[in-house]
Amino acid sequence: MLSAQSLLVKTVGANRGYGPGLMRIETLDGRLLFEGSHGTLAQRADQCTEPLSASQPFEIASTSKMMTAACVLLLAEGGRLGLDDRVADHLSEDALGGLDVERVTVRMLLNHTSKLPEYWASKQFIRVFEADEHREWSPLEVLPYAAALPAKTKRFYYADTNYVLLGLLIEKIENRPLEQVLRERLFVPLGMTHTWTAYREPPRCELCVCHRYEGKDDIWGQRRQTAEWAGGGVISTCEDLCRFVRGLFTGGVFGNESTLAAMRECGPTANYFDTTDITYGLGVMSTVLDDGLGHLVGHTGHGNSFAVLWPEGGLVFAGTLNNTENDFVELIWNVLDAMRKHKIIVRAKRAGK
Repeated sequence: MLSAQSLLVKTVGANRGYGPGLMRIETLDGRLLFEGSHGTLAQRADQCTEPLSASQPFEIASTSKMMTAACVLLLAEGGRLGLDDRVADHLSEDALGGLDVERVTVRMLLNHTSKLPEYWASKQFIRVFEADEHREWSPLEVLPYAAALPAKTKRFYYADTNYVLLGLLIEKIENRPLEQVLRERLFVPLGMTHTWTAYREPPRCELCVCHRYEGKDDIWGQRRQTAEWAGGGVISTCEDLCRFVRGLFTGGVFGNESTLAAMRECGPTANYFDTTDITYGLGVMSTVLDDGLGHLVGHTGHGNSFAVLWPEGGLVFAGTLNNTENDFVELIWNVLDAMRKHKIIVRAKRAGK
């Protein structure tokens, strides 16, 4: 897999020193095909002198949504809620921050069809958010900013608001903090020993967390990122994310195949993403690859973190480019194209369509 390393190096080069890249490729049965890294942990040498490792933890941002969604689906599988239950039947008005969820169901939150506005789209929220990078946000503090905005009219509208409500829903039904549910339901059973919820529990890895950039702006280590919470608050590693994806798609998370099938049933998002190549299910997205290379199913996060399955070849990809201005899909496409040209496409255990 020397070509994978060279392609990773080339892709990370586009960051121009602002963010390191990590990638791991496994078969669905857990065989390691590639593990690599490139770059430095931080753009400024004085911020972290530790050499970069492929085992480095990183902020996975919205890739966390798959984990939140999995916990909700486990509750549904156990009969503790229904996907078509009204959110208002589970959460009190005090927990909704003024949001109108009278006609919103759990399923709508999961697949972003609730038409609820996004608090990140609130200019007032952004002003308060940017004013203090050390502020710790609670879920109930962000929702009023969304509630002050008009409801959306588009069928699909991607919003962290949906996943903050799902996090509150999980906590209400489980009667314990979300980070405990994630740990006991997913991290411990799947052996994700270097994964944790930022600022909600102690770090589970002694290595420094990679710095993450919006272009040249370093957004690493800012307590205000707690505003993402259930929609993007987890820190993990490439190996742990591979464990999660393998567990999710091979029966290690859900007891019923129908639960995974429901999660993977994707609907159109073209009105939001301006492409028909991306569809969205219950906490997972599907991306069609160019030139007949199939598709990826999983999730990505702000800064180009990724944890995806390539069903056509039974391969799992996990990693990050740690910069919002890069493109992980292009990296994976280039790797798969190189494997195809060199006739080393692996036909391992498959995971459906």
